[in-house]
Amino acid sequence: MMSEETRHRELAPLAMVRDNYEKLIITMDKPIVADIDGIKIINATEWLLSE
Repeated sequence: MMSEETRHRELAPLAMVRDNYEKLIITMDKPIVADIDGIKIINATEWLLSE
């Protein structure tokens, strides 16, 4: 998710879905928590340890 090309490849399909369900990308990249156009990006370790 650190490179622009990867980020675009992963976000584009989710951005096309127009519903109210949570959209989440879980990545092994260094710890990041981001929200891009309603799509949450979170590190896998952080996600596993969250409640």
